[in-house]
Amino acid sequence: MGDPPKAWMTLKAMQLARQPLVVETRLQTYQNMLIEELSAPDDVKTLNALKTTARLREIIVADVAETKTIILAVPMLSIRP
Repeated sequence: MGDPPKAWMTLKAMQLARQPLVVETRLQTYQNMLIEELSAPDDVKTLNALKTTARLREIIVADVAETKTIILAVPMLSIRP
């Protein structure tokens, strides 16, 4: 049998660390997921188990390029007639 309090603390630590997770279901694998909210009802039915609801959000990651631009100062010329 597992350890429900330890499992709960592991989930809470993952939530607080805010490090992206990979979540696998039988239908799809989700990359870059963060745990936003955790809840666990505690009653006679869950006394020796952990029944948890987790709300997750996918973080969209994009590659960014940096470009350097050089601006040259050109002296102003005055032309007088």
